Amino acid sequence: MTEKRNIVTFTLSASLFSLAGALVYFTIQFSQVATQIPAILASINQTSENIKPVINEVIKIRDLVPPITNEITELRKQIPSILEEVKQTRELVPPILDEIKKTRESIPAILIEVKKTREAIPAMLVKGEKVVKEAKQLVKETSENAVTGVFTGIIKAPFKMIGGIFGSGGKKVDGVKDADQQLALKAADEALSSDKVDKPYSWLNPDSGNNGVITIREKKIINDRDCRLITFVTNIVDNKPVKKDVTVCLNNENKWEVLDKDEE
Repeated sequence: MTEKRNIVTFTLSASLFSLAGALVYFTIQFSQVATQIPAILASINQTSENIKPVINEVIKIRDLVPPITNEITELRKQIPSILEEVKQTRELVPPILDEIKKTRESIPAILIEVKKTREAIPAMLVKGEKVVKEAKQLVKETSENAVTGVFTGIIKAPFKMIGGIFGSGGKKVDGVKDADQQLALKAADEALSSDKVDKPYSWLNPDSGNNGVITIREKKIINDRDCRLITFVTNIVDNKPVKKDVTVCLNNENKWEVLDKDEE
């Protein structure tokens, strides 16, 4: 019995000793914690101060959320129309590609046509030169054949004219050459082309010595026709000078022709 009491007493003593040790350790640790409390409180205060601007920034961000949300909502509303536009654009792509394909396929034919055209150009130029030469020859022959009795018939120059400038009754006087008639015709053409009143246009045939002056004296309207009064002065070697006034008017073909006496 005594032995049991001793064990209990020893155990209780040991427990009390352990409790005392724990209290001492706790006291020591608490003392250390107590010494750190001011620093912890200072850190907490500093953290609190730092948190305030963060909280303000968070509040600002929260204020921005509604408009951002509204903007996103509006964008979402536009998505269907954008997708529809994309769909329509995609539908246009195949025909465009087909057109490009057709264009590419037609390029060789176009190049062949261009090549043929280039090869044909020299022949066309030669033909053109031939046409020009033939036209010049035709004009020359027409001029020579037209002036058979100057101003006694229709002159197929740029205008038409009838009269007896070098004689009367359509008869050519002695000494008048075909070249004289052509030179007079050219001077008349220049006068009517310039359309200047009282400006003389002279002609001279050095071979025959014959010469003359042609002058527009007046512009007038006769029976709704544009007309000119022209004075012809012709000097024929060994003959008296011939002076004749002729009225010419434009016809429906825009050619000059002598006005009949009964029309004046």
